Amino acid sequence: MKLLYTSLLIILSLNLQSQVDSSLVAYYSFTGNTEDESGNENHGAADGPLLTTDRFGSEASAYEFDGQDDIIRVMDASSLRLEDDFTIVAWVMPYTTKDHTILRKNSSANATNAFPAYGIGLSGTSHFSLNIGTDQGPTGISSQQAFFNKPYEVNTWYRMIARKQDSIIYITTNPFDKNVFTNYQSSMEGDILYDSSPFIIGSRTQQASNTFEGKIDDIKIYNRFLTLEEVTGLSFDDEIPEEEMEDDPNVENDNTDNDLVVDVEIIGDPWKFLLIRLQEKTAARVKLYEGDELVMDREFDSNISSVNIEDLVAGSYLLKVTTSAGSFEQEIIIE
Repeated sequence: MKLLYTSLLIILSLNLQSQVDSSLVAYYSFTGNTEDESGNENHGAADGPLLTTDRFGSEASAYEFDGQDDIIRVMDASSLRLEDDFTIVAWVMPYTTKDHTILRKNSSANATNAFPAYGIGLSGTSHFSLNIGTDQGPTGISSQQAFFNKPYEVNTWYRMIARKQDSIIYITTNPFDKNVFTNYQSSMEGDILYDSSPFIIGSRTQQASNTFEGKIDDIKIYNRFLTLEEVTGLSFDDEIPEEEMEDDPNVENDNTDNDLVVDVEIIGDPWKFLLIRLQEKTAARVKLYEGDELVMDREFDSNISSVNIEDLVAGSYLLKVTTSAGSFEQEIIIE
């Protein structure tokens, strides 16, 4: 069950100093360069992005990405293959509302694993998301995701916090200088799949459709689960049981019985899969039309479904998704 809650937090400590410990496998402060300051030598190589001011106004302390093809690559390393619990923190400022890749391990849709081993990003439909590719699913792989729909403001700094603890994954954000945190959690199944692709920052395929446009700064990757107290230096109860979340009058749960939130993504170049995500796990019927002709009709009982579309020709299709909560239609362009 996924729960969306927003809490207004009181600052009990303004000490945001980084704690570098043995669990920190990569740290990119972007202070003048793309070097890893964790001591693990996972240094990056910039291809396009330029140094710029950070959220404090300090010169040459963040990188600006052009939204076209800018990217930072880090060679594959065992320390970046996060097999168990992990925490990823990054500060970002998007300039536009679009699909923004912030970072991901396993780079492209044409890699051995079509999904990222792990990746965080923003979407043009206002998703803050954490994606994890595992060995579960009808094709032997699947994308496990924690995400929420909350419009983000452009030209605003956000802290993105992605975490995994056992089979629970979390995505949390808060704007700079505002003590408002939005947290979303979801369950996942299977083991994370890795290949030898690099760890990349700012893009997926160096195309405008997925390259970050804006600033990225202060990326930290830990190979353990950190509480929000550890990440932020603030003090609050991070791990609230689900029953308390539902009953707490101070917790806002946006997932009502009538909600139907769908995200659709074409995976592969050329196209291979149509990935359909629902806000909740539920029985759904999916139909795809080319004009008046029904070309696909299937049912699934999950919040994520992967549909093979390799045999379809390029063109415009109408996707219809129906659940007990309602229906959804979207035009799909395959090209």
